[in-house]
Amino acid sequence: MLAAGILCRRHVFDVIGLYDNLLFEEYDFMIRFTKKFRSYYIREPLYYYVKHGSSVTAQDGYWERGWNQLLKKWGKDEIEKWVAVQSREEEIIEFVRNRFS
Repeated sequence: MLAAGILCRRHVFDVIGLYDNLLFEEYDFMIRFTKKFRSYYIREPLYYYVKHGSSVTAQDGYWERGWNQLLKKWGKDEIEKWVAVQSREEEIIEFVRNRFS
């Protein structure tokens, strides 16, 4: 999930608010969105994200800090449920399961 992949009407921001100051702000936004609005998950890639060595996501500890922020805000059950539906990425699901076991 990347911010570039979110498309919604302006009204959505009036209802659920803007992005919060989190590393994974788009995950947080989509959790809030799916609690109030219907959404659709399109399995086929509509764009590609290229990571390189100097990107923010390549920094040491970035992914752990991001998931920890979401887990603190939403709790393990909510994150695990949403990630399982949204991505089916087993390494993410496993990280969430083990974080607060």
